[in-house]
Amino acid sequence: MTARFFFAVSVLLTLSFAAQSQTSTESGTTTSMPQENVVPVLPAFPKWKTNFFSTFVDLTGTRDANANRFVPYGFGEIQTKIQTFNFQYSLDSGWTAAVTANYLEYNVDTKILGQMYYDSTRGLGDTTVQMITPPWLSGSWIVAGDLGLSLPTGTIDNRNPAAPTVDYAYNMQLGSGTFDPVAGVSAVDFHPDYQIGTRLSTIVRNSKNNNGYRLGNQYQADAWLDVPVKYGFTPRLVGLYKMREGITGSDYTFARQELVEYYFHDQINYSLSAALKYQVPVTRSVNFAAEIGVPLAQNVINYDDVIVSMLYYGTVSLTGSF
Repeated sequence: MTARFFFAVSVLLTLSFAAQSQTSTESGTTTSMPQENVVPVLPAFPKWKTNFFSTFVDLTGTRDANANRFVPYGFGEIQTKIQTFNFQYSLDSGWTAAVTANYLEYNVDTKILGQMYYDSTRGLGDTTVQMITPPWLSGSWIVAGDLGLSLPTGTIDNRNPAAPTVDYAYNMQLGSGTFDPVAGVSAVDFHPDYQIGTRLSTIVRNSKNNNGYRLGNQYQADAWLDVPVKYGFTPRLVGLYKMREGITGSDYTFARQELVEYYFHDQINYSLSAALKYQVPVTRSVNFAAEIGVPLAQNVINYDDVIVSMLYYGTVSLTGSF
């Protein structure tokens, strides 16, 4: 095996779980952060690998709901913080087992009939366990797939302090409440002066949770172009397309009505962002990376025409192998 192969494998293993680190769960209202591509520099292929991401995303409402369809509402500032922990173990067969957990914090300003409401929730999100296929090498391309299960470790019972007997709306819940299969495929094309990558992923919701509803399936495509320059800096272009299908079922804790109709229909968002990444080895086996990005273009499509736009995102990470 060449050094380039081990380097590329490391990238793909990171990509296979990095898509789990988004600005919201399937039930959220916010757009997703573009795919984070942290590239650890490893002297050899490790048996064990750990990754930690800390992500902050700042968003704001830029168009309220269509007043001719629903009661006027919209969003003010939305801040999302995600702490992502990932652990990987490489089997002798070439397969890799991975576990990814997220600690989430949502701070959302909601406008209803001209009045602003300030809501916040935090806690453990859903946890993903995956198996990653042995990477396939063809010329300068490296490809790998992954298949796993999302475990319902995030609560779906966050209550509104202003109405202690009523659950928060779906964007303030931390999980799905269901066991759901996840799958993805990642590919990276390596060149001496640049790197092109893409990832396709999905979460399939296959049952109703204890509150009587099922989140919609999610389909996501990420793409990026990296051009490394001097001193550890890498300018990037990052593209994202994501579709979430609407919620189905009857929620026992939060009646379907005008202010939550948004969540019962498909939501689509897409963006192209410019970013700058910096990475540096801390020790022989530990890497530090940081990235900040701003959107060049973005849009959303949903049933009531409300728009939430990303202002910027930032991520810092540590990657270790042994």
